[in-house]
Amino acid sequence: MAVRHHLIDRPPAAVWTVLEDPALYGEWVVGTSDSRPEEGDWPGTGSSIAYHVHVGPKRFTGRTVVRHIDRPRTLELEAEGGPWGTARIAFDIRPWGERTLVIVDEHPLAWAARSTTPCWTPSSSSATAPCCRAWPGWSNA
Repeated sequence: MAVRHHLIDRPPAAVWTVLEDPALYGEWVVGTSDSRPEEGDWPGTGSSIAYHVHVGPKRFTGRTVVRHIDRPRTLELEAEGGPWGTARIAFDIRPWGERTLVIVDEHPLAWAARSTTPCWTPSSSSATAPCCRAWPGWSNA
């Protein structure tokens, strides 16, 4: 998949507030909704959340597991997207003056068809931009 850089107009603590809230997952990942804790204390290592993935009229259950966390710098997730397989999503969170540089490294682990596209992809258009409302000041860097 890709490595992407995003400059968020908020300090790292604000970025972590979003990442640490399992109810907000559906706000910043395109196509997901109804996110809720599944196992453990999110985002502790091994904890997971469940959610629904919507593709047209189809609805699937998805699951994301925390594989590694080193707050305030790193969060590594494994997203299980039903028929789309699984992907590793690693966040590198860096202070950048008063803002935060977020480096997202995302790649497939088990590929079935295609993965869901997170809202931070450069190909995101105004049609997907509303999913980023949990990230005030979001922009591509």
